[in-house]
Amino acid sequence: MDAQELCYSDNFFTHSFMNIGIFLLPDPVRGAAEIYRTLKPGGVTVISSIKKVGWVRIFQAAQKEVKPEATVWKGPLKDEWSTEQKLKSVVQAGGFKQENIDVIIVESSLPKNMLRNFLDSMKDQVILMITKDWSEVEKQKFDLVLEEQLLKELTSPHESEIVAWVALARKQGVFFSSC
Repeated sequence: MDAQELCYSDNFFTHSFMNIGIFLLPDPVRGAAEIYRTLKPGGVTVISSIKKVGWVRIFQAAQKEVKPEATVWKGPLKDEWSTEQKLKSVVQAGGFKQENIDVIIVESSLPKNMLRNFLDSMKDQVILMITKDWSEVEKQKFDLVLEEQLLKELTSPHESEIVAWVALARKQGVFFSSC
């Protein structure tokens, strides 16, 4: 279902969750407005966005080695989404009142035994973003260097960190339960 045009009636849910997705929508404010619209008065939403992801450094290291003069790929997020204010302003623009929005930081990591599968699931698209204007020779070298960087990461003692902004917001009004 399109998160920007939910098929649910107004005031339908008591809770709504959007995990690491709001920044992927073509119109994030519209998505937040749909969450607001479909929440019952007093309903709660949890909307998270990425502040920082450690796995980006694997691609950056490979890029720097193959083509150091190129602008370094910053990752899948626009810089503005790495700020607390961006998430908060989108949630507020969607209809939630500022006094009913709290934003916290949640830190986690991607375990080593999940890292390869996780990166394999997105690797082709990330490579296309980074190497779109590169020669075939550079692209082939990038594939090899990227594998070397991944192996370094898999054998390093630290895990790939993930830091998220999490907005907790309540729709104005009173929620009455049938219990």
